[in-house]
Amino acid sequence: MHPQSEAARPTAPTSRRQIADAGRADIVMGWARGALAVATATVLTLVVARVGSGRSPFGVLTHRGTPGTFAQQVSEFTATVLPGLLVAWCLGFAAAAVAVRATWLGARIAGVLAAALGVVAGTALVVLSR
Repeated sequence: MHPQSEAARPTAPTSRRQIADAGRADIVMGWARGALAVATATVLTLVVARVGSGRSPFGVLTHRGTPGTFAQQVSEFTATVLPGLLVAWCLGFAAAAVAVRATWLGARIAGVLAAALGVVAGTALVVLSR
């Protein structure tokens, strides 16, 4: 074998600290993923409920409007809601990755707070872009 191929191969965690960090990262990311999934499901449920009551997805967010064609509704939904969801998930995961090292926070609390930061940023983007 070449020395370069051995150096490029990932190593398994060997110290107790590395093993503990890996377990903590799984817990933090799992709670962040769960909280972001609940927030996403809530947003989509609210949008579907409002559309079912006779408003377009864009009208749901601006509290006005009537449904147009299906293509218009999909494009309005995509342009309005999906960027906020993307920001929420990306920032939530980024914050969770940083929060793994915050040992003064519990792993569950760190994951939920990271997801909450992402949700707040995504909501702010949707509100500011209306």
